[in-house]
Amino acid sequence: MGRYINCFVGGEGKIVWKYGFGVQNSEMHRIYDELGIGEYKLVKDVDSQEDNLGKITNRIYEYTDDWREADCDVLILTRSDIPKLEEKLAILKAESNDEWYIGMIEAIRDFTIEHPDLQEFVFEGEW
Repeated sequence: MGRYINCFVGGEGKIVWKYGFGVQNSEMHRIYDELGIGEYKLVKDVDSQEDNLGKITNRIYEYTDDWREADCDVLILTRSDIPKLEEKLAILKAESNDEWYIGMIEAIRDFTIEHPDLQEFVFEGEW
C-alpha cells in the first residue's frame, strides 16, 4: 500500500521502515505469503473522524479481501513469530539479492527487539 510501515507503541505511531522509492508499495504481504509467518490483512477505511487541523483522531475500518478496496495493509506478528522470522531472514540473506525486501525484514525484526515488552506487533502500511 504505502511506502512507510508503522507500528503503534503506547498509542504513538513509530516509523519502522521507509522505502527508498516514492511509489513503491509495502511488501509486508511477502512475509506472510512467501515465508508463512504472521497474519496479513487488507484494510478498508469505513469512517474516519478528523480534528480541526485535518488530523485523523478516530479511524473506523474493516478488513477486506479485495485489494482494490483496500486503503492500507497490516501484518500482525506475535513474539513467537520472531524466531521464525530470524531463521527465514538468514536463509534470504544467503540466497537472495533482494536488498529492499531483506532490509524491510531486518527493520521489522529490529523493531521487535527494541520493544521486548510487546507480545503482538501490528505493522501498518501507510494509509
